[in-house]
Amino acid sequence: MSCGRDVKSNPEDSARATVAATANKAQTTVNTGWDESSAGQFMILPASDDGITAALVLPNETDSTLSKSRTFQVDSFANASVDLFNTAGAAGRSTIAVNSQQAPAEGCLVWPGVRLISKPSNPWTVGFRAGYAKPIQIDSVEKLSATDSLGVTTELIKQASAISVKSDPAFQGLPFIVQKAYRISMGDTTALIGSIVRKINEEANPREEHLLLIVERNDGPDAPYSVAYQNRSAGAEDAVRTNAILAAVRFVKTNRAAIVLSFEYDDGGQVALLERISGASWKITWRSAYTGC
Repeated sequence: MSCGRDVKSNPEDSARATVAATANKAQTTVNTGWDESSAGQFMILPASDDGITAALVLPNETDSTLSKSRTFQVDSFANASVDLFNTAGAAGRSTIAVNSQQAPAEGCLVWPGVRLISKPSNPWTVGFRAGYAKPIQIDSVEKLSATDSLGVTTELIKQASAISVKSDPAFQGLPFIVQKAYRISMGDTTALIGSIVRKINEEANPREEHLLLIVERNDGPDAPYSVAYQNRSAGAEDAVRTNAILAAVRFVKTNRAAIVLSFEYDDGGQVALLERISGASWKITWRSAYTGC
């Protein structure tokens, strides 16, 4: 069910590949997978550690359109209220103030910068326009009891072992390391989310395999877990794509659960929505344009 790409796109190549099409369809809006009616017109991400400076993610921009844009019309987002989230749940509410735009450094792709009028009381990792999303209860293994924490990590390693039989043979037999793990409760459904790594510690060529895994179970604590999503990337230690979970939310209009992901490469990254499209099935429904230098 993996729908991720393991190698970042080249914005210049994307622009060249689509120039003929865009010449005739300059006014056509590209469908990036973002549902504005349910998720709002934008997303914001922290741009520094001050809790106020933010990047305004424009979901309908693609790699090619972002590479051609030096400034953006974002005045309409001034004074928009935003709900803020982190992996613990809700992180507060604030209001956007629009900055005067500055051109990015040569060769860099960046989102327009904005700031929050009031600093939230809690650290935040992602924000949506107010009223569009609500937090989902998500528990990090660090906050669970020792017994529950061991149970979560043991189940994730068991499931990772079962689905890794046909992966890169170079990693076969190496131990799985659960870097991050979470448990989500959604009514009668419990989902476990794991960011799992295997490493080849060769001095001349260190390599890593990263697995993002979701398993679910229904009908009580004795029911078995089944794999609902997997996304694997592997490569050189300093170049392999890594991932991080920013928050879990439920969109008010669709009542659909979603995990906000960050995919990071050696010199940039992108964010994505991983949505629960049906029972025991998750899918990446949207990826942002790639930003970085």
